[in-house]
Amino acid sequence: LCLVLTNPVKEWPEVANALGHPEWLEDERFIDMRTLMRNRAALRIMFADVFRAQYLKDVCLALDEHQLTYGVVEGLTEVVRDAHLIENEVIVQTQSDDPNFAWTIANPLKISNVATQPIGDPPEMGEHTRALLSDHGYSEAQIEQLITDKVVFSND
Repeated sequence: LCLVLTNPVKEWPEVANALGHPEWLEDERFIDMRTLMRNRAALRIMFADVFRAQYLKDVCLALDEHQLTYGVVEGLTEVVRDAHLIENEVIVQTQSDDPNFAWTIANPLKISNVATQPIGDPPEMGEHTRALLSDHGYSEAQIEQLITDKVVFSND
Protein backbone atom coordinates (compact mmCIF):
# COMPACT_ATOMS: atom_id res chain seq x y z
CA LEU A 1 0.00 0.00 0.00
CA CYS A 2 1.37 3.41 -0.90
CA LEU A 3 -0.13 6.40 0.91
CA VAL A 4 0.06 9.74 -0.89
CA LEU A 5 -0.36 12.67 1.47
CA THR A 6 -0.39 15.87 -0.58
CA ASN A 7 -1.13 17.92 2.53
CA PRO A 8 0.38 15.92 5.41
CA VAL A 9 -0.49 18.44 8.13
CA LYS A 10 -4.17 18.23 7.21
CA GLU A 11 -4.22 14.52 6.32
CA TRP A 12 -2.18 13.06 9.20
CA PRO A 13 -5.18 13.11 11.59
CA GLU A 14 -7.28 11.42 8.90
CA VAL A 15 -4.66 8.68 8.49
CA ALA A 16 -4.47 8.02 12.24
CA ASN A 17 -8.26 7.87 12.49
CA ALA A 18 -8.68 5.77 9.35
CA LEU A 19 -6.23 3.21 10.70
CA GLY A 20 -8.10 3.11 14.01
CA HIS A 21 -5.44 4.82 16.11
CA PRO A 22 -6.52 8.34 17.08
CA GLU A 23 -4.14 8.07 20.06
CA TRP A 24 -1.26 8.49 17.62
CA LEU A 25 -2.28 12.14 17.37
CA GLU A 26 -1.40 12.60 21.07
CA ASP A 27 1.88 10.67 20.82
CA GLU A 28 4.80 13.09 21.38
CA ARG A 29 6.72 11.40 18.52
CA PHE A 30 4.06 12.46 16.03
CA ILE A 31 2.77 15.73 17.49
CA ASP A 32 3.85 17.76 14.44
CA MET A 33 5.36 17.05 11.03
CA ARG A 34 8.92 17.76 12.15
CA THR A 35 8.82 15.21 14.99
CA LEU A 36 6.80 12.79 12.89
CA MET A 37 9.49 12.84 10.19
CA ARG A 38 12.19 12.29 12.83
CA ASN A 39 10.26 9.26 14.07
CA ARG A 40 9.02 7.92 10.75
CA ALA A 41 10.86 4.60 11.17
CA ALA A 42 8.76 3.87 14.27
CA LEU A 43 5.62 4.99 12.44
CA ARG A 44 6.37 2.66 9.53
CA ILE A 45 6.49 -0.25 11.98
CA MET A 46 3.19 0.86 13.49
CA PHE A 47 1.63 1.10 10.01
CA ALA A 48 2.94 -2.37 9.17
CA ASP A 49 1.40 -3.77 12.36
CA VAL A 50 -1.99 -2.27 11.44
CA PHE A 51 -1.79 -3.50 7.85
CA ARG A 52 -0.75 -6.99 8.92
CA ALA A 53 -3.74 -7.27 11.25
CA GLN A 54 -6.36 -6.41 8.60
CA TYR A 55 -7.44 -7.50 5.18
CA LEU A 56 -6.35 -5.16 2.39
CA LYS A 57 -9.96 -4.49 1.38
CA ASP A 58 -10.77 -3.31 4.91
CA VAL A 59 -7.79 -0.94 5.01
CA CYS A 60 -8.80 0.43 1.60
CA LEU A 61 -12.39 0.96 2.74
CA ALA A 62 -11.19 2.86 5.82
CA LEU A 63 -8.86 5.04 3.74
CA ASP A 64 -11.67 5.66 1.23
CA GLU A 65 -14.02 6.65 4.05
CA HIS A 66 -11.54 9.35 5.08
CA GLN A 67 -10.99 10.37 1.43
CA LEU A 68 -7.27 9.62 1.56
CA THR A 69 -5.18 9.05 -1.55
CA TYR A 70 -3.40 5.71 -1.76
CA GLY A 71 -2.46 3.01 -4.23
CA VAL A 72 -2.25 -0.73 -3.91
CA VAL A 73 1.10 -2.03 -5.07
CA GLU A 74 0.47 -5.23 -6.94
CA GLY A 75 2.60 -8.33 -6.73
CA LEU A 76 3.83 -10.07 -9.86
CA THR A 77 0.95 -12.55 -9.84
CA GLU A 78 -1.56 -9.68 -9.84
CA VAL A 79 0.27 -7.58 -12.43
CA VAL A 80 -0.24 -10.15 -15.18
CA ARG A 81 -3.99 -9.94 -14.55
CA ASP A 82 -4.15 -6.14 -14.52
CA ALA A 83 -6.93 -5.14 -16.94
CA HIS A 84 -5.29 -1.79 -17.76
CA LEU A 85 -1.98 -3.43 -18.71
CA ILE A 86 -3.75 -6.11 -20.77
CA GLU A 87 -5.96 -3.55 -22.55
CA ASN A 88 -2.88 -1.52 -23.49
CA GLU A 89 -1.01 -4.67 -24.58
CA VAL A 90 1.76 -4.22 -22.03
CA ILE A 91 0.94 -7.73 -20.81
CA VAL A 92 0.08 -10.20 -23.59
CA GLN A 93 -1.17 -13.75 -23.71
CA THR A 94 1.22 -16.45 -24.90
CA GLN A 95 0.51 -19.58 -26.91
CA SER A 96 2.18 -21.76 -24.29
CA ASP A 97 0.54 -24.85 -22.84
CA ASP A 98 2.41 -24.17 -19.59
CA PRO A 99 -0.09 -22.60 -17.15
CA ASN A 100 2.80 -20.72 -15.51
CA PHE A 101 3.58 -18.99 -18.82
CA ALA A 102 0.10 -17.96 -19.96
CA TRP A 103 0.98 -14.22 -19.91
CA THR A 104 4.18 -12.24 -20.41
CA ILE A 105 5.42 -8.69 -20.90
CA ALA A 106 5.09 -7.54 -24.49
CA ASN A 107 8.10 -6.55 -26.51
CA PRO A 108 8.29 -2.76 -26.27
CA LEU A 109 9.72 -2.47 -29.79
CA LYS A 110 7.23 -2.00 -32.59
CA ILE A 111 8.47 -1.99 -36.19
CA SER A 112 6.34 -0.38 -38.87
CA ASN A 113 4.73 -2.81 -41.31
CA VAL A 114 5.98 -5.85 -39.36
CA ALA A 115 3.35 -7.99 -37.64
CA THR A 116 4.13 -9.08 -34.13
CA GLN A 117 4.85 -12.76 -33.73
CA PRO A 118 2.86 -14.97 -31.36
CA ILE A 119 4.75 -15.72 -28.16
CA GLY A 120 5.50 -19.37 -27.53
CA ASP A 121 7.48 -21.22 -24.93
CA PRO A 122 11.05 -20.06 -24.33
CA PRO A 123 13.80 -22.59 -25.04
CA GLU A 124 14.74 -24.96 -22.27
CA MET A 125 18.04 -24.29 -20.51
CA GLY A 126 20.78 -25.76 -22.67
CA GLU A 127 18.41 -26.66 -25.50
CA HIS A 128 20.45 -24.87 -28.20
CA THR A 129 23.94 -25.03 -26.67
CA ARG A 130 25.44 -27.42 -29.23
CA ALA A 131 23.92 -25.65 -32.24
CA LEU A 132 25.00 -22.18 -31.05
CA LEU A 133 28.56 -23.26 -30.32
CA SER A 134 28.75 -25.13 -33.62
CA ASP A 135 27.46 -22.04 -35.47
CA HIS A 136 30.30 -20.08 -33.84
CA GLY A 137 32.97 -22.46 -35.12
CA TYR A 138 33.48 -24.83 -32.18
CA SER A 139 34.21 -28.43 -33.11
CA GLU A 140 32.21 -31.30 -31.60
CA ALA A 141 35.26 -32.24 -29.50
CA GLN A 142 35.58 -28.66 -28.17
CA ILE A 143 31.88 -28.57 -27.36
CA GLU A 144 32.11 -31.88 -25.50
CA GLN A 145 35.06 -30.54 -23.51
CA LEU A 146 33.17 -27.36 -22.56
CA ILE A 147 30.23 -29.48 -21.39
CA THR A 148 32.52 -31.88 -19.46
CA ASP A 149 34.32 -28.93 -17.80
CA LYS A 150 30.89 -27.47 -16.93
CA VAL A 151 31.69 -24.23 -18.73
CA VAL A 152 28.40 -24.62 -20.60
CA PHE A 153 25.29 -26.73 -20.11
CA SER A 154 23.50 -28.87 -22.65
CA ASN A 155 20.27 -30.68 -21.94
CA ASP A 156 20.81 -33.45 -24.50
